[in-house]
Amino acid sequence: MKKLLLVSLCFLSLFVTQVYAQNRTITGTVVAKDDGLPIPGVTVKVKGTTIGTQTSPSGKYSLSVPANSTLVVSFIGYTAQEIKLGAGSVVNVTLSPSVNQIGEVVVTGALGIKRQAKEQGAAATTITNKTLTESKATNFTVGLTAKVAGLVVSTLDNGVNPTTRFVLRGNRHILGNNYALVVLNGVPISPNEVNTINPDDIESVNVLNGAGAAALYGSDASNGALIITTVHGSPNGAPRVSYTNNFLLEKLSYLPSFQTKFGSYGGEGSPFQDPITGFITTPAGFENQSYGPAYNGKPTQLGIPLEDGTVQIYPYATRPVDPRRAFFVTGYGEENNLSYSSGDANNSFNLSANNLMKSGITPDERFKRNSVRVSAAKTYGIFKADFTANYVQSYQNSVGFGGYDGTSLDGGRSLLSALYNTPSWVPLDKYKDITKPFADVNTFYNSYGVNPYWIIKNDRVDTRVDHLTASFGGTLTPTKWFDLSYRLSENFGVGQQQFRRSAVQFSQYAMSDPTGGYGTQGQSYGGSTGHIAGQVQNRTQFGDGSFDTGIGPQGYSRIQQDVFATFHKTFYNDFKVNFLLGNSIWQAYLNQQQNNSTNLLVDNFYNIGSILGTPATSQFTQKIRQIGYFGDLNIGYKDFAFIEATLRNDHDSRLSSGIRSFWYPSVKGSVVFTDAIPALKNNKVINYGKIRASYSQVGAVNVSPYSTTNTYSPTSGFPYGNTGGLTLGDRLNNPLIKPELTKEIEFGTDLSFFNSRINASATYYKSNTRNQTLPISVSPTSGYNSATVNIGEVQNTGYEFKLDVTVLTKEQNNFYLNLGGNFTIQNSLVKSLTNGLPSITIASQGSALIQARVGQPFPILVGADVNRDPQGRVIVDATTGYPSTNSTLQNFGQTVPKYLLGLTQTLSYKFVTLTATSEFRTGGVFYNASLASATAAGISAYSASADRQAFIFPNSVINTGTAANPVYTPNTSVTILDGNQGFWNAGAFYNSTAAYVNSAAFWKLREANLAFDISPWARKVKYIKKASFALIGRNLLMLRPKGQKFIDPEFSALAGNGTGIINTYQLPPTRLFGASLNIQF
Repeated sequence: MKKLLLVSLCFLSLFVTQVYAQNRTITGTVVAKDDGLPIPGVTVKVKGTTIGTQTSPSGKYSLSVPANSTLVVSFIGYTAQEIKLGAGSVVNVTLSPSVNQIGEVVVTGALGIKRQAKEQGAAATTITNKTLTESKATNFTVGLTAKVAGLVVSTLDNGVNPTTRFVLRGNRHILGNNYALVVLNGVPISPNEVNTINPDDIESVNVLNGAGAAALYGSDASNGALIITTVHGSPNGAPRVSYTNNFLLEKLSYLPSFQTKFGSYGGEGSPFQDPITGFITTPAGFENQSYGPAYNGKPTQLGIPLEDGTVQIYPYATRPVDPRRAFFVTGYGEENNLSYSSGDANNSFNLSANNLMKSGITPDERFKRNSVRVSAAKTYGIFKADFTANYVQSYQNSVGFGGYDGTSLDGGRSLLSALYNTPSWVPLDKYKDITKPFADVNTFYNSYGVNPYWIIKNDRVDTRVDHLTASFGGTLTPTKWFDLSYRLSENFGVGQQQFRRSAVQFSQYAMSDPTGGYGTQGQSYGGSTGHIAGQVQNRTQFGDGSFDTGIGPQGYSRIQQDVFATFHKTFYNDFKVNFLLGNSIWQAYLNQQQNNSTNLLVDNFYNIGSILGTPATSQFTQKIRQIGYFGDLNIGYKDFAFIEATLRNDHDSRLSSGIRSFWYPSVKGSVVFTDAIPALKNNKVINYGKIRASYSQVGAVNVSPYSTTNTYSPTSGFPYGNTGGLTLGDRLNNPLIKPELTKEIEFGTDLSFFNSRINASATYYKSNTRNQTLPISVSPTSGYNSATVNIGEVQNTGYEFKLDVTVLTKEQNNFYLNLGGNFTIQNSLVKSLTNGLPSITIASQGSALIQARVGQPFPILVGADVNRDPQGRVIVDATTGYPSTNSTLQNFGQTVPKYLLGLTQTLSYKFVTLTATSEFRTGGVFYNASLASATAAGISAYSASADRQAFIFPNSVINTGTAANPVYTPNTSVTILDGNQGFWNAGAFYNSTAAYVNSAAFWKLREANLAFDISPWARKVKYIKKASFALIGRNLLMLRPKGQKFIDPEFSALAGNGTGIINTYQLPPTRLFGASLNIQF
């Protein structure tokens, strides 16, 4: 693919003069060593002369040469060869890929402008298709994980179609959008749309880390950008057909750490205390909590009897296979990709089709995606036109939000909550058929929860998304120094979603009290009739199809027009000048409609027209328009010194009329000192060295449309008769809101040593984002509770390092060994909010708060803790042994990692290549809400860490002095009164945040790929030109701190700002194993 990218550059920028001698003519073919395919546009010259030519589209050449000549064969991206001519007249050449010419590599920058890497004055990383797709991830951002310094890609959940979050250089905006901008073939798209892109269609991803590198894209690019270039047609005239099949199996890797010593009990009645164990003598078999006696293996009744008196008897002991582990199934995914490409110097065409089918580890979860992409380009003399379109249709059928123990479709306990609260002695697999006794709603053992298999079958969500991205562009080149370009692009999605929950009818038996105490779900949820009506909710979104309504590009469709003129000319043979002037206009649109009812007329007939009463309905429409004018001046001196200056002005409709215009400039410069200093040219130690620096200023509008004026909306209680009613909201919208403004400086260097065997880069950056758009409290006498204002400043600083070392090359006994890595240090600081406001809360769950606090990193985890002495030891009561609650909220640390390390190793021998990528993150914490919930139910290993016995609180002290003059003495004798439910489900420790704060550190083996190049054997089959087979593994191993064995710390409840809260809705981590076959014709 690399050579295809560079062909057009060769035809435009290289010229040779063919000289015919009277001696003899040499002919031959030049092919690539990596794939054996011919290379068009290769320069073939006679050393020391101007005699030369270029290879044809089929890689062939013919050249008349003098006697005793030496040929020099060269092509950008490949190692040049010198060949001493003998007596033969046919000289075939095989070129090997090379990274020697690092500065010559062409990269795609802002607005799709292609430039050499040495011209870039800001940090950027190009990831090729091979690197991106080695693990065969269906979401391309997963393929970027651990491969780019400064980029944090996090998988937020582990469903059949998982969501990712991708952020460059940390969180700049407190409540605004922090996603990097995604640009597909020059078309900005929503972060929600990354899962619609077929990774096999991607030729490269150029990651622009800083705001300055992407300044020309406008305010959307204030967080950096991912520039995607898709595969285009082949320029050598020969059609190519490629087929790829990927098959992956997904298996549960880690369950939360559950306790398996104690059974069912939840505090019912007045239990008799066993003098030895301290527990009740009889377990409560209808309980979801596990605070009962220790398992003893004896036959024990589980749940309530049937109406005829039949009971369930099972050994009171942990099942041979944990029922919660046995619940999960093996997921699978199969992907087929077929592509066709053709073209020549003036035409190109590419067509691809992709089919993906997946099932998850949760029973009956399915995802399907079909896509078709077409791209074409043609040159008509001085005019070139190109077109690309990508249509994707996806369908997902998954589990809803919970069971019938909730009052609405988003209520009830989640599937994971119902599953995890299953005591380890319960034979959950026997309840798969929910129509059978003991598995149905009337006699299910758990009186306080729903059979997980009932949720699987009766609480479902269907989602279909149709998405189209298309662009048309044309470039007119009337002279060699002037281009005029136009591009019209559109991305649009329609999402349709239905939530449905089956009706429930409890029997009279279940409504009664058959056991004379606790024991039936009918009592808990049946009400007076025992009937819970079916529920349905329908949603339709016209936007990007994601049902997202967040601030920023999420949720919206977008149509955009770009016009720009480019002037490029060389002056005095030393100064190369490129000057660009352009205009960009885009409009984003979002329309979402919803209707729902919790009272279906006919059970399990999910039609909003067949309900009792009136459906609840809602609809909203949002529209954004932005007009931008921009300029870019790039000056190069003697091809070693470069300076670039940009200026952009945006007019944004989200701001008030009269103050919608804002400007932002950037300046970047680079010097290739190995070309500038004669003594360093052809140096055997350092063969490439560049220093770079940049300054940029970028605005970001982080308010929703219509947020600068107060608007009315319907209020509850109306219409009253024939009278309607509208009311103002409780937030005072501010007409003077301004864009958030990020100013960033950056310094860096790129170095290459020993003929590019060692490549390194280092970058320092510092950014300050002012005018944060935040709500503040106002006096209720104003008629409002809050107001939106521009306050506050967040500072981000960091270091980004990359190192790539080729230890062995293929020429050394057929072995190749490459070691690559990147290391990132990222810091943040809330410098100010507003006078009198030390902090602002951006998210919460349970007792945990996520805050921006002046003088602290952003964001931080804040919450309750127990009282401690100055040394951090826990102060306990001298009689009860219990700690007490500290009334002052404590700061537990930042919720984003401070240090990130990514490592990639590649080892090859002949036709076998092994590649492994791993990642280490540390320096952050998270609130484990899953652990808090599991501890409340008595199922976590944490809750049994002292074997439910009375114990001395670890590292505790007793105040032996007075309140005024405390003396803290180590506690060596006072135990807590109740080591069972009384401590783990009540009291200061249970209710504290600190009890469930964990380190977010982890090390993961992200990818492992064992690939076999079987081309030499496959070519024996007619028409096959290349073939490869690979064994693949993803997330094969995870190491976590010793005290954190409950959840994957990478997961997060909310995507917007990486809140560091793990909730009970997320599936456990998985491993993926599979194989991939690729055949090219």
